[in-house]
Amino acid sequence: MTAPSAPGITPLAQLAPNAPYPVMEVLQRLRAGLSPHEQPVEVPVVLADPRDRMQEAIDAVNATVTNRTQLRTLPRDLMALSDQSRDERRALIQMPLYQRAPAEAQQDALRNELVPLASRVAPLVERVVTDFATVRAAWRLQRQPGKQLLVPKARPDVWDMVRLVLTVPLRGALDVVSDLVAGEADSLMLEDVGWALWQRRGDPQWAEQAYVVHRRVREQVLQDVDRARAYYGAAYCTGLLRALKRPTSELFTALLNTGTIDQLLQQQFFPWFTTPVPTDAVALLVGALPQDDKAEMLELFGLRDAGTTGHSSEQAGPLRLPEHGRGGL
Repeated sequence: MTAPSAPGITPLAQLAPNAPYPVMEVLQRLRAGLSPHEQPVEVPVVLADPRDRMQEAIDAVNATVTNRTQLRTLPRDLMALSDQSRDERRALIQMPLYQRAPAEAQQDALRNELVPLASRVAPLVERVVTDFATVRAAWRLQRQPGKQLLVPKARPDVWDMVRLVLTVPLRGALDVVSDLVAGEADSLMLEDVGWALWQRRGDPQWAEQAYVVHRRVREQVLQDVDRARAYYGAAYCTGLLRALKRPTSELFTALLNTGTIDQLLQQQFFPWFTTPVPTDAVALLVGALPQDDKAEMLELFGLRDAGTTGHSSEQAGPLRLPEHGRGGL
């Protein structure tokens, strides 16, 4: 009997070809629950050097994981199940009936021990999937400053500026937007004139200058502390959940297939559920940015994409460059 497969989820036949149906069912449920966190999600980006704001957002997301989920205790909970399963298997092996049985029967007996284990693991799978969703819900994706037109109710001055930026020669539009950034324009005005300028970015003569001015718009909008916190928090949340997906899957798969989690897997994956995470957190955040802007952001922060270094695709992600390679940043 084959476990049901979720849409877009690769069947587990190769991963666990001889696993009992309850094991396959629990693994399939885990993979389906974690699948929304597999692909990069487009989140906003600002080309600046907001390290302090980024770190504040990272700390806030980590606090959400600690205070609103049980992901920090997952290694302990998995080891409790692993130790119980190990003890049961040892007791089985010591039974005279097992020792007198043929090798094939012994293997079947050990395999059958995974069935009650699956029923104990299933609630933990549901809890982990819920925890992932809780973190994502707490840090929803944010709009990218200057990339979306916001309807300015009772603000004819905003509409006037938007029309101006859309219609005057591009050089004049750049001057208008630059003056607004340097002045005391509020966030709504900046967001909408930034959107208008973005619509005109295709002129090759002014493309570079338009890009610089638009970047200043985004930087100015993100002077708002709450906006920046939500903005960078959404990006870090995306990167963190994507990074946690592999350790979570590997640990559950090992437990359900073998009945135990060996020390190598513990050393490799348990640190991901602690804080700080065992990687550059800023790099994790930057790695979740939109693909079209990622290269420039990586360069700005002195990072390079590990995907270009021959690492496996599952492990690809930004790595911090040595100081001498950061162009004086």
